[in-house]
Amino acid sequence: MLLAGVGAALRVVPWLHAASLRRSEASLALQVLEPGHEPTLAPGLQLLLKAATWLGGAGELALRAVPLIAGLGALAVLVILARRHLPARVGTLAAVAFALSSPLVEAASELRAEACDALWATGLLLVGLRAYARAWIGWKTIALLGGLGIATIFCSPATVFPMLGVGVALARRAGERRLAAGCLAAAWLLSAWLAHGIPAFALAPSPRAALPALDAVGVTGWGLGPLTLTLLTASVALVIAGAVSLWRRGETGMLTMVGLPALLALPAAALGILPAALAVGPSLVVLLAHGIDRLWGEGRLRLGLGVAASVVVLGVPLARALWGLILPPAPEEMRPVLALVSERHKPGDTVLVFPDARPAFDYYHDHRPAFRLAGTHVVWCERSPCSGHLAALGPLPRLWLVMASGSPPGQLDRRGDRLTELRARGAACYLYDLKSAREEGKKNAGVGPGVSSH
Repeated sequence: MLLAGVGAALRVVPWLHAASLRRSEASLALQVLEPGHEPTLAPGLQLLLKAATWLGGAGELALRAVPLIAGLGALAVLVILARRHLPARVGTLAAVAFALSSPLVEAASELRAEACDALWATGLLLVGLRAYARAWIGWKTIALLGGLGIATIFCSPATVFPMLGVGVALARRAGERRLAAGCLAAAWLLSAWLAHGIPAFALAPSPRAALPALDAVGVTGWGLGPLTLTLLTASVALVIAGAVSLWRRGETGMLTMVGLPALLALPAAALGILPAALAVGPSLVVLLAHGIDRLWGEGRLRLGLGVAASVVVLGVPLARALWGLILPPAPEEMRPVLALVSERHKPGDTVLVFPDARPAFDYYHDHRPAFRLAGTHVVWCERSPCSGHLAALGPLPRLWLVMASGSPPGQLDRRGDRLTELRARGAACYLYDLKSAREEGKKNAGVGPGVSSH
């Protein structure tokens, strides 16, 4: 329970910090707040986010409330699952791995298209294990679970994988092999239709994209350094050991429910069909816990191996999680940049917004009254470095540049004076006076050759 509380704190503290929306978050927020944007959110998730903004406004806390509730709910469901359907040590290890997993922690405090994946996947797994343990299986049960799975897909398309594992396991227990094949075919057809219908899941094929689907402890987001690769290799080995352990003990139902989603998510992620790392997270941590438990046993050697595996695989994420709780990672801070522009702007100013800053600028300018720039002329640049827009603007007394990365074009420092600037993480703004340079140029042009202007 203590570590579950730590996991909850890891999810709540960044939400309370209410950092500026990242570029990706701002793009999703505009889909929720403005009609007409190309949809990349699942329909069910979009409805939940609309309800959150209707109740709490368009601020960061309201937009991130749905991911936070989903993250805390997934953690609570996993703890219930561990207590009821896993051995004591396996359940403790699974709860620890789930509570400290970096991708699951980050998904609970950020606005993402896959924000609810872990909650729906964990819920499906809990319902499936409960039905399997009670032999509560029949056509009505499978129809109910199938309907529940399809409903969750409209909130989280990647839950097709845990739905598939649960459906096949229950169908095999009921002895209906044709139904199992039907569940398999229907799940893949439905996932293919959703992947085609939701642009967010039309990703480019990449073998490297399969790494998060293998990552049971959430280390791939740290960069592929030696420590990351060591932990990833160890966790994959333990996941495989956990699957072997379940198979040897004859727990084919559990193995199907947690092993099949993880197995099918790898080619799906590599081929760019669905990013399923969060949806298969519960399955991976259950397999990881069984793998670590396999090492524990009588004798000093096995006891030492079990302790070493627990420390190596779970100790490093624990240390990183506690450090993140003490010193949260710095976000992209577009908000203070736009606060400076809104505070110092004057009627008649021109604001040139670079492409990488446009989603965050549109969100704060259009939906947060404190950042609205009254009386200014806003120009959106479609492609960096915006040289054509700068040339067409001509001499201006006050020109603001708002960008998310890079430096202002050097031509501006030659054409005019830089009056002020503010650089933050992932955002910056600059104020130039280009009219003074033009007037100085005219003045110098009126001076005869060889005569100094001073």
